[in-house]
Amino acid sequence: MPVSFRYCMLFLLILITTTTAAQSKADIEKLAVTPKKSITLPIDYAISLPRPDVAHWDSDYNLYRHFMTPTVQKTQMGMAYEKDGVHIWMVVPSATPHAQLDTMMRITDPGQLVGTWRAVSHRRIHFQDSARYDKDEIVRKNTLMQEQNDDDVFLQISDKQLRLSAKEPGKQHFKREAGGRYVLDGGRYLLSYKLAKAGGAVSQVGIDKEGRLVMHSAIVEERKVPGSYIVYIAVINQFVYERVSEQP
Repeated sequence: MPVSFRYCMLFLLILITTTTAAQSKADIEKLAVTPKKSITLPIDYAISLPRPDVAHWDSDYNLYRHFMTPTVQKTQMGMAYEKDGVHIWMVVPSATPHAQLDTMMRITDPGQLVGTWRAVSHRRIHFQDSARYDKDEIVRKNTLMQEQNDDDVFLQISDKQLRLSAKEPGKQHFKREAGGRYVLDGGRYLLSYKLAKAGGAVSQVGIDKEGRLVMHSAIVEERKVPGSYIVYIAVINQFVYERVSEQP
């Protein structure tokens, strides 16, 4: 799988233009001399989910929606269609998956983002909750789809811009995979954009208790047959970074 495809999930739907990086490519390659580290995490690391029972699922999910800001709401455009009697609704990227970034990982000071970060974990996880209308139960299935820790990934964040650089195994140099302006909204949403925020891509971000930066981008799909069943699916693209420099 080409590295450019792997990392476009983080800034899905953004048109990338040339930006000025605060730290040169040579500086990134100097930091990369230190061997990269990979960590193994539980499948539900940094994930908040509604309680898997009919009595609480909706109310728990509605609490997540309270974090939504007007700015982020403007970026959310769903697509609905029907196939073989199944009503399907999708949002890419979604700010309100049922599998949320841990709600305790809010970033109160945007300055916490500034610096150079190196990925220690990158994976895609499939979260699925299903319910039948004739049964008072929810069936939960969470699956680790893919771990992608072979590439060396750096994220540089200044007070206004960010830049993602990656190098595949066996390659000599890093390539810039994405970049642009950004804003931290509500202490939880990283909105990266080219010209207008309403046309930007949103991801959920937080700092864990070890000081690592956690970033989630999500694809959401809802499938239902009226009067029969409903399925909620969230595919989370999760990056976990450790800070390697205070400078971007």
